[in-house]
Amino acid sequence: MPTAVKRSRGSKVRHDVELEPTAPPGLPPRPAYLAADDAAASAWSAIATRLLDQRVLTTAHGELLAVLADAWAQYVRLQAAYAEMGYRSVLIQKWTEQGRKRERVVENPLCRQLRLQALLLNTLFGEFGQTPASAPKVHARADQVDPLESFLSGGPARVVPFPKSKGART
Repeated sequence: MPTAVKRSRGSKVRHDVELEPTAPPGLPPRPAYLAADDAAASAWSAIATRLLDQRVLTTAHGELLAVLADAWAQYVRLQAAYAEMGYRSVLIQKWTEQGRKRERVVENPLCRQLRLQALLLNTLFGEFGQTPASAPKVHARADQVDPLESFLSGGPARVVPFPKSKGART
């Protein structure tokens, strides 16, 4: 669990911050394969801009951002195909078997694909703090000074004493 999340939850466990990987904030290089897909390239630009504005994107997030952009492009294509079919969630299959006309109602395969793609997008957007459930867990205020870091570096600190318990010895 990242140190920022541990601190936000009030954990008193010692944090091994020096062991935690870090990367500078900024736009990672866009993978070359996204250039061949206009929808994915467009999604990369739009999502990267939003994440940069929110200060949650680092130069180490390139691969995950590429997967997210590609997944978004695929979702848009699935939505277009679903619209082309008139948003029908069920299909009627008709065939002839031994001279008898048969038919059955089945779920549109695009519905299943759309659901799976939406779940994937929810997971990927959650990794960047872009869902209602994950947003509170992301702390990306680079302009704010961490109180612990300020205290440890000898900067101005505000000391708040712990309240004494009723059974405490004096």
